Amino acid sequence: MIDEDMELNQDNPSSIEMPNRNNFARVPDWFPGQPRLEGYPY
Repeated sequence: MIDEDMELNQDNPSSIEMPNRNNFARVPDWFPGQPRLEGYPY
């Protein structure tokens, strides 16, 4: 998260910490020719 008054520029993006950076969803590997993942809308 960033402060409201922080200016984003090319020098400071690496200092930003995303709030959910350690808890991303694990998605199983998918390869062409396999059935679509469950719940896939198409």
